[in-house]
Amino acid sequence: RRVPLYGRERELNLVRGFLNSEESSHLWQFWKGAAGSGKSRLAHEVCLEYAAKGWYVGRLPRDFDDESFKHQRDWLTKPLLRNVLIVIDYVSHRVSTAVKLITTAFNQRANWSRSGCRLKFLFLDRTDGLEW
Repeated sequence: RRVPLYGRERELNLVRGFLNSEESSHLWQFWKGAAGSGKSRLAHEVCLEYAAKGWYVGRLPRDFDDESFKHQRDWLTKPLLRNVLIVIDYVSHRVSTAVKLITTAFNQRANWSRSGCRLKFLFLDRTDGLEW
């Protein structure tokens, strides 16, 4: 991180509130805005902050598709050992994959709540041309 993030305390606090929520049905948050408005940077800052707190954090790779999901979904059905944050940028281009991840996560929430761990998704997308 070369340049500190300034002027985004309100947005950071909204994301922190979402991540800190223990509500098991509160799995995802959606941020949209114009290109260059700072959505990805905000997500990056949140990932750095929560990784330092012991969370597993990461961005879903752009090439992660439905086929990738078939090979990776098993971890979603096992008890979580730590809190997890997954960021999905350009989610409107990957709706099918996002829906599968959320559905699988929602169906497993009881197992995770027993362990005290949370799985959260942060979806990012542009407002221009976003129709879904």
